Amino acid sequence: PPEACMACTDGSTPADAECPGGPAGDGPTYMIYAKEPHGPWSKPQQLFNSQTNFTNLDTNLALVILPNNSVVGIARNEGPPTTDLTHLVTAEDWRDPESY
Repeated sequence: PPEACMACTDGSTPADAECPGGPAGDGPTYMIYAKEPHGPWSKPQQLFNSQTNFTNLDTNLALVILPNNSVVGIARNEGPPTTDLTHLVTAEDWRDPESY
């Protein structure tokens, strides 16, 4: 996973912050999960590896896990010139990053 930006406080990042990897929208989306809110947490797994030119950024991912463990949801990516585009995301198994 990318190195965390230590310039962030109270849920925001100053405009002049120099964070590793650049602005938040430039990094890939990672998934972690746990059975309980306090962990233990899984190892971070990068999603959308096969879609590096489309979805491989901080997608602000919002998903619903269905009873058969598949996923349906929405994600964003950058669009020209300064817009965010929203699109459908599916996965065969929410635990398998290669199925996204």
